[in-house]
Amino acid sequence: MITFQPSAAVWEITMGCNMRCKHCGSSCKSSLPDELTTDEALDLCNQLASLGIKAVTLSGGEPLLRNDWEQIATRLSELDIQPLIISNGWLVDEVVVKKICKSGIASFGISLDGLRDTHDFMRCEGSFDGIMKALQMLADNSIHTSVVTTINKRNLSELHEIKNILIQHDVKSWQLQFATPMGSFHAHKDELMIESHQVSDIINFAHEVKDEINVYLGDCIGYYSNVEHEVRKKNSSDEGAVWRGCPAGKHSLGILHNGDIVGCNSIRSQEFIEGNIREKRLQDIWESGFTWNRQFSRSKLTGFCLDCQYATYCLGGCPNVRLCLNGSIESDNSYCLYNSEIRAEFGRIDLEGVSFDDMVGLLGDASEGQNHNLEIMMIEKYLHKNIDLPKTQMSYLMNCLHFAYFQVERYEKAKEVCDAILNYNGNNSYALHGLAICLFYLGKRAEGFDILERLAKVDKSMLEETVRDICSATQLTHSVEDLRALETLIEH
Repeated sequence: MITFQPSAAVWEITMGCNMRCKHCGSSCKSSLPDELTTDEALDLCNQLASLGIKAVTLSGGEPLLRNDWEQIATRLSELDIQPLIISNGWLVDEVVVKKICKSGIASFGISLDGLRDTHDFMRCEGSFDGIMKALQMLADNSIHTSVVTTINKRNLSELHEIKNILIQHDVKSWQLQFATPMGSFHAHKDELMIESHQVSDIINFAHEVKDEINVYLGDCIGYYSNVEHEVRKKNSSDEGAVWRGCPAGKHSLGILHNGDIVGCNSIRSQEFIEGNIREKRLQDIWESGFTWNRQFSRSKLTGFCLDCQYATYCLGGCPNVRLCLNGSIESDNSYCLYNSEIRAEFGRIDLEGVSFDDMVGLLGDASEGQNHNLEIMMIEKYLHKNIDLPKTQMSYLMNCLHFAYFQVERYEKAKEVCDAILNYNGNNSYALHGLAICLFYLGKRAEGFDILERLAKVDKSMLEETVRDICSATQLTHSVEDLRALETLIEH
């Protein structure tokens, strides 16, 4: 039984390439002797169909350098799998166009990384003009085309002009992603990699042109801003189109040139290889592997991502970005737009000499904007600078802190704050209220009932509110005994 159902795959059918791109994540050069044979590749097509895959993107290297690419694409089509190609466009001619049409390629994608000087700098001289000819030839033959642009410091300012070129050539969709320090790009990171704050420039641009061309944001770009949501929603049937975590090994998989199976082609080091189709059937690999992502939870994150209010759903954004930047998929994602914006906003707030009343106002603004992470950062900094606050002011801020931690689902941290409040004010009803709820969320029900009994002696109305909150929480499952015990607490 398949718990996770895959729908798409990216298949690097060859490592051979006729270019030496500065941002190539696979450092492709020549085809390798252990690449799958034609028979092995065709059998793999059958296995992909059996697994329920609906679309396969053939990539490389340069996939057109593999002599049997047409056979592979045709077999996929015959199995009702949509074949797609991502190419550098150099080899597109009339013969290739006929093969594209004959084999049933659903979309022919070409990498375009800037205007002429920039693109040729990144790839090789003459490649820009070659792409323009290829796009025109594909358009003349009514072939659906898409373009992928890998953004760096040189081409970020060229996006508007690239957009105009794509519209002129009837390109149907455009994916934007940014280069990360992997493969060949390691040597060019300092020179070419965009800064984290420039992710917002990409998203704002995508939003600006979304009604002119279908723009898709790569998995490395986001997360959790209204502008990004509008861009994703434009190309999705899902009204709530937001980033819901990495699909690798859950809804998609990657195939390397030699039959190694990975969750994502960008994450390909030995520890992330799940098996090889020369040794095991694809379905067996799918059903038993990919634990690194399938069992990943927010508790494994660190830094800002661990405390982020979206962490339960986002899980830190693209794992490959975190891996490339910090050497671990559990690390903080500094290229997350929300992360970057909250840190920038916090950096603009000067809490030196701020009065308590002004601090309350700042917290009110952050709370109204649902910026709970900003609340946490401000309160912790303010308390660090003002350790001798009056008891009532300290209690107020600590209660705000526990509520903010609760809102971002950091129940253990919220519990710690409640404990701290009760250490110097054991009858603080709001802290008892928060502590009881946190304990139930943490699965510590016996301790939770103990706190409720304490609350019953301090504030009966707050007890009733607390019990209602616990009973109505959809995240909690209650036994009949629990509910009866809660009702009894209120009655007595």
